[in-house]
Amino acid sequence: MITPRIEKIRQNYVNAKPQISCQRAAIWTESFQTTEGQPACIRAAKAFYDCCDRLGVHIFEGELVVGAVGEFRKCGILTPEFSWMWVDREMDQFATRPQDPYVMTEEQRQFVREKIFPYWKGKSLEEAFLARLPAETRRIAVDTGVIDSDSKWRQAVGESGRAVQKGLRRHLAGGGDKDRRPGRCLRRG
Repeated sequence: MITPRIEKIRQNYVNAKPQISCQRAAIWTESFQTTEGQPACIRAAKAFYDCCDRLGVHIFEGELVVGAVGEFRKCGILTPEFSWMWVDREMDQFATRPQDPYVMTEEQRQFVREKIFPYWKGKSLEEAFLARLPAETRRIAVDTGVIDSDSKWRQAVGESGRAVQKGLRRHLAGGGDKDRRPGRCLRRG
């Protein structure tokens, strides 16, 4: 049985328009600007800390369990350290695109174009990946749908752990998978 409170929360969520939040991107960028020259792992840890410390917890009406990625009920966040170029190309059409439309104000677009994206130019994971990708592979793989790889280098990089990277390098270099312990390398076929 769904209670009236739960139904109201559900309806509020279902009927909310997804919106873009720039808060996390602003905090992450500010943190990285203040930690220039420090090791990458320290910079990421400090940026994560800064986000945890400075992002607000938004409590929407009727909620008993709270917490969201941003200040809106349905919220998309920007992660320019992973990828910003596609956002720059597409954000003027976010509200009108047929799949996954998001509300993004003109002020937000101006803010990220002036204050966020210039800092990340040449520093994002997307750009590092594309710089290493052979031209022919890039032509076939990027934004064509032939290879579903963009979510891995544009956003969700959690499974790109150190052991996987080392195993992939060893495998590509012809070293095979000598270490068969789980999580230590990639296994063939």
